[in-house]
This record gives sequence, structure tokens and C-alpha cells, in this order.
Amino acid sequence: MVTNNDTNSNISDQIEKDMCIVFRIVGVCLGIPNQTFKWYYRLSSNEPLLYQSFTPLEFYNSMVRPVIRLEDKVSLISDPRANREFGRLYTFDLVGNVEDGTKIIRNNQPIEVLLEACKQSIAELDEPVWYSCEVFQRFSNELGLEDLKIHDIESLFGTDISIPMTKSERILYHESYPTHAMVLTGFHEENDEVTRWLVENSWGKRNVNTNGFITMTTEWFKEYVFEVIVDKRILPKCVLDVFSQEPIVLPVWDKLASRIC
Repeated sequence: MVTNNDTNSNISDQIEKDMCIVFRIVGVCLGIPNQTFKWYYRLSSNEPLLYQSFTPLEFYNSMVRPVIRLEDKVSLISDPRANREFGRLYTFDLVGNVEDGTKIIRNNQPIEVLLEACKQSIAELDEPVWYSCEVFQRFSNELGLEDLKIHDIESLFGTDISIPMTKSERILYHESYPTHAMVLTGFHEENDEVTRWLVENSWGKRNVNTNGFITMTTEWFKEYVFEVIVDKRILPKCVLDVFSQEPIVLPVWDKLASRIC
């Protein structure tokens, strides 16, 4: 219809008809989504307790919004590629899953800004920090540890076989990109410098020896963390001012366009 220069009205009507067909197919295969859901929670080892029935919007307004204001949270990324300037605002074409929803925008900053923002969020606001990373690089699931020195490759093979690529080069050649998201819940300081972080994962007993928690070194953070979500209150003015820019639109196939949930 587009190639035949049909009217926008006819194209919109056809899209609406086609979406009804898609909805029916998905509904037959997966079921029609409920209008409401029941929320259960558990206190200690007691039996799960039923709170009440919610619509998604009711749940947000009554249970989420009083605790966390999502409109006050912003995305900081650290993309060191030469064509991704720090101090600039970026968005991605065709990324977003809500019709007329809030545009996904990301403020590109040096990794040190992300580190400081995470520290301030935990220390000053007592808030955990959502972040995305490439989880399986230099990672031991058994030990619950992310550390650049966790594998002694040189002793094993008698030579260092690691590829000497920078973070920028790894992103450029698709060697490194976000694959997982977790939550920072604490940090450890030595001589006023954060050396490691406490991470809460969602894998439960897969991190059997650490009860679902992971220790991440700051050096690992610098290499394999890509994005953090933090509150505006802990950011300096120079970082906040970037959000007033018109975002640069990047193609959807850019490796940092993915939003891991």
C-alpha cells in the first residue's frame, strides 16, 4: 500500500485490521492477557500471602509510585566508541514497546560518572541501582564473582591468549554488548575508593554458594557495565543538562540499542 502511494487513512485502517488478526493468533497460542492479577508476597519462611487483585495501573499507583518515582529515574550509558561522544544524548530508532510511550533516551558519560552515580545512589539515597552488563565475561557462577583476574589463563597455557581489545573495540566488533541486567545493592571502599560491589542477581539457586548474590570488582565494572538507571537527585548539573539536548537517533541494530530486562 505504501509503495502504491495509498492514503495514510487507508494504511492506518489496514494496520488496525492486521493487528486484530495478530492479536487473535497470539491469543489462541498464549491466551488473552488478564485485566487484573493477584499479587502474592512472602514474609520470611511463612506461607505466601495474598495481598489483593490489581490492574497494572492500580498496582503502580498504590504499590510502586509511593516508593519510587519512575519519572525521576534516568539512564546513563558509557559508550567509549569514537563516534559516540560523551556528554551527548542518544536514542535508538524503532526501540520502544509502548504506543506513544516515553522515548528511551540515554545520556552518554565516562564510566567514572556511572561509578560515582551508583555509589551516591546507594550511600545517599539508600537505593539499589539497576544496570546492564555482559555477565559471562570473566565470571564464575560457582563463586559468584566477576573479576578480570578470576581466570589464570597464562599459568594454564603458558602464555597470555587474551585478545588485547579495548572496551570500545569490543563493542565495535560485537565482541561485547549487554546480555543481562542485575541490581547493585552495596559497595566496599579501601582508601576512599570503591574496590568492589555487591550485586543481587535473579538466578536464585544458580548462585548456590552465594545465595543469589555476586561480588563484582570495580575494574570489571569499567570493562563490562554499559548502562545504569539512577535518580536525578544525585547527578551534577553538567550531567543533567545533557537531557535538555535533542537526542541523536542511532540505528536499531546498534549493539547498545538492546534494553535487557
